[in-house]
Amino acid sequence: MQPQNINFQQFQYFPTSVYIANVPQFAKTVKAVADDSFRRIRKEMKIPKEQLGVMSYNFHDDPRLLDFSNFVLTASWDILKNQGYAMDTMKTIFESMWAQEHHQYSLMEQHVHGAGLQMVGFYFHEAPATTSRVCFYDPRPGKVQINLAEADVSQATAASQIVNFTPNLGDIYFTNAWLAHSFSMNVTKKNFKFVHFNIGVVPAQYVNSAPQGINQPSFAVKPLKVAADGAGSSTTHISGTSLSNQVEIV
Repeated sequence: MQPQNINFQQFQYFPTSVYIANVPQFAKTVKAVADDSFRRIRKEMKIPKEQLGVMSYNFHDDPRLLDFSNFVLTASWDILKNQGYAMDTMKTIFESMWAQEHHQYSLMEQHVHGAGLQMVGFYFHEAPATTSRVCFYDPRPGKVQINLAEADVSQATAASQIVNFTPNLGDIYFTNAWLAHSFSMNVTKKNFKFVHFNIGVVPAQYVNSAPQGINQPSFAVKPLKVAADGAGSSTTHISGTSLSNQVEIV
């Protein structure tokens, strides 16, 4: 009997998930806060106009962002809960949230966020430059070490080493902090701006008993339904549906 005549059951474990939603209702307020922070840091740090990239100050605790920050914390908590983590006695907190502005030929190189962080994400409060893409990298060193050549690098498959997304105005991205990410080069003359945020997890009693401060915002965590594959499913396995519309950068 030949293997091709056997129906094998396939089990997929240890998934890597990227969560995306379009929430343009926050864009106007987030843009106002980001622009204020950019103006302040340019003035105080005397940043030259020819600098390719600019990072704003941290602004997650700006009171104007109460609704947006609450949304980010709630979504992060719910994603971790749906992934199987014991979150009932834990709360999500901000480590930081700041804006980035990338001029022509600027990019963000591949990196991860450590220091105990659990979730990271991006929000596109302005229409993005069409050439800059959000890139995510295979986090498994064992696989990266022995990768075979891919049959078709234009398709996102189990063999892929990189997947990327073209962001739209109002898109918000979440993923686990251990997933390496980058942004490809902005080759247009239009500045590429977005908000980046880092989320940690602490015991709920720590937040409840601590004075309000930079990492203890008074945001309530509410249940939020998050579909892992964007198709209304609560499963977290990698599927052909969730991969088929992604194109790899080589």
